[in-house]
Amino acid sequence: MAGSPLAQPADVILDGVGGPLCDEALGSLADFGRIVGYGNASRRALTPLDDARLRALNAAVVGFRLRPALARPGAFAEPVRELLDMMARGTRAPTELPARRTAGKILLRP
Repeated sequence: MAGSPLAQPADVILDGVGGPLCDEALGSLADFGRIVGYGNASRRALTPLDDARLRALNAAVVGFRLRPALARPGAFAEPVRELLDMMARGTRAPTELPARRTAGKILLRP
């Protein structure tokens, strides 16, 4: 769109498309940014990454698969159970989140 401000670089890019899009995403990544690849909807092979380009950005590209994450002890089931218990007890933070009365990073402490 003509005259619109340029978007700021992203700290984190979640890429479910894969393929050549990952290479394009690097152009939108901020210094010390991360690209998390979690799918390959494009069904195309990933463009080989240029490690010099990653080093110049101090960036990383990491992969993520949900199934192993769900199975890992302490990684998912326990924190979700704790969050649901907090919500059932009416602890403040979990009631603020669904009501969208928070901004930025949120730290939940038991």
